[in-house]
Amino acid sequence: MKAITCPQCGSLISKISGQQAIVQCDYCGAKIMIPREIAPPNADVKPELINQFGYPIDQYIPFDERQTSNSSIKAVVIALLLVFGIGFIIILAIASNSKSRSGTTPFKPTPYKTPNTTSTTAPTPKKDYEVLLEFGGKGTSAGLFDRPSEIAVDAGGHIYVADETLRVQHFDEAGKFVNLWNVNGKKNEAIDKLAADADGNVYVLIGGEIVVYVGKTGEQRYVLSDKHYIYDFVLRDDGGMMLATENNGRDEIVQTGKGRKIVRRFVEIHSRAAETQIPPQAVRIAVDGKGDIYSVYALGDVYGRFSYNEEDLMTFHFTPQGKFVNKFAAGLVPSAILAAVLVPPSAILIDNQGRIYLLNSNTISDAKIVVFSNTGNEIKRINFKFESIKTMTLDRQNNIFVIGGETIRKLKAIEF
Repeated sequence: MKAITCPQCGSLISKISGQQAIVQCDYCGAKIMIPREIAPPNADVKPELINQFGYPIDQYIPFDERQTSNSSIKAVVIALLLVFGIGFIIILAIASNSKSRSGTTPFKPTPYKTPNTTSTTAPTPKKDYEVLLEFGGKGTSAGLFDRPSEIAVDAGGHIYVADETLRVQHFDEAGKFVNLWNVNGKKNEAIDKLAADADGNVYVLIGGEIVVYVGKTGEQRYVLSDKHYIYDFVLRDDGGMMLATENNGRDEIVQTGKGRKIVRRFVEIHSRAAETQIPPQAVRIAVDGKGDIYSVYALGDVYGRFSYNEEDLMTFHFTPQGKFVNKFAAGLVPSAILAAVLVPPSAILIDNQGRIYLLNSNTISDAKIVVFSNTGNEIKRINFKFESIKTMTLDRQNNIFVIGGETIRKLKAIEF
């Protein structure tokens, strides 16, 4: 065996056994690996190696004797690439998340939108009317009503309401209570009609007579009566009046001048046009600005049993001299109980354009107003979705005032 020297201090290394692959220099203490070419003959036996702590290394395999393969190397490389790739992706995700958090606006998920389908929600139908004012309520104190039945509006917009207690209450144009007065009446009598003129007078029909009051104070002025019972009346634009009366069991319309002097009488004017006898208590009248007369068989405003057919329930048009012009349907509506039964009208009005308003007041179903032209063509129907209407009136701007239950409502003028 060849001698070896210490590469650290140059001293000769002589103590080499056959089991050693590493020797220690006796002089400087350096550890030296014995080259293979100078190893002892029995060096084919794997030497017992000792680590730096002096413990043997049991499973030592020289590097040049390890069996390596390309597939093993590739697997290791791929594994390393995967590890580094996944780590890189995680780092990018963390960096992106930190940037989004540093902004002032937090992340908001896009709200879910219902996909469009072929079925759509039907639009809410537009009402036929608009309520401008509403006041009242049930009671007997000022501003409240006990079964209100009649209403009138004067030229200044002040409102007068009568109820079953025979009171007339006065309200300003905003519905604020002003004053009230009591109407003298006999037992079981009711106020059948109210009207107000441009001079501030209020006309109250009760017991077949018309009692006139000063609207501001409630002071009684005079009583207007006829030799016959008065069932209805209307004020004319010229200051006169038209009265629907009974003349020995026959219907009659009486015209007066401004001084309340009787100008003419039209006996059985309605019955002759209808070609049948019409009960006088069921005749309701209206007059337009030209003085033309309109009458209707208003069974919806009277009590009792009356026989009739559709021809009886027509609206009749006459000239100021009482000459028959034409007749047209009364805008009848089916009954809420029996569809085959038609509900007769209960009131007739004419606006400042000559349009005719007929009220079909049904105490069970919703009330309706049917509007006609002065030639008899139906223009519009207004359906109300609150209490059935007892009666109605118009102001000079064609706004409609109605009584529904214990509530007074002012409705905006209808658009045509």
